[in-house]
Amino acid sequence: MKPDPTFEQIQRRRFIRRRITLILALLFVGSGYVVLAIPPDTPMNTVIPRGFIGIGLLLAGLFCAMLNRTTH
Repeated sequence: MKPDPTFEQIQRRRFIRRRITLILALLFVGSGYVVLAIPPDTPMNTVIPRGFIGIGLLLAGLFCAMLNRTTH
């Protein structure tokens, strides 16, 4: 049987979970901007899906960042 975690262990786990969530949010936002960086000579049949995917990644990053701030 495992002993109950101490307060310091709980705080450390929360800190690590918040850091991981923040890193994921930054990765989502960064990849969203990379996907949205479309050269001007790109055909229209690839611009629309890249736009939707880029906006989706930005929103996912925003959600992760907000989740990170509201769960502490």
